[in-house]
Amino acid sequence: RVRVLETQQNLGVGGATMLGYCAAMAESADVIAKIDGDGQIDPALVGKFIKPILNGTADYTKGNRFYFLDDLQNMPRIRLFGNAVLSLMSKLSTGYWHIVDPTNGYTAISSKVAALLPMHKISQRYFFESDILFRLNMLQALVVDIPMTAIYADEESNLHIEKIVFEFFVKHIR
Repeated sequence: RVRVLETQQNLGVGGATMLGYCAAMAESADVIAKIDGDGQIDPALVGKFIKPILNGTADYTKGNRFYFLDDLQNMPRIRLFGNAVLSLMSKLSTGYWHIVDPTNGYTAISSKVAALLPMHKISQRYFFESDILFRLNMLQALVVDIPMTAIYADEESNLHIEKIVFEFFVKHIR
């Protein structure tokens, strides 16, 4: 039941996600879940992400690593700060003030709503998560937070807050 999609070039995380969305819709999926491959997220939680979509109480679900306050002590401080800054910018530009962790990569979406997204316009790099939220708000999609715990080890993130804050700021303004 697993289908591997290969590309000739690196599409970026956003481009790869959009490719996955299109492939899942072509297979007539009802709900499409996205789980980052960095080992920080428990795949066993996928049922919690798809259930609100299947029962009609959400169009899109997004993980919330900040729900369990005790978990924050496990998050590296620079990530905590960076996520707070990026989250505030995302809330301002997307209008989803109730979404606590907009940069979280654990998501699920209704295929019906995914079909309405302008896939070719969505950012292909890390900004795509905020870009999708903006576009979902334009569709008046119902977005719901899903509490989760992230697992942090000694991995190095490719997302360097000091390098992307200005880039994200400009994109949010645009």
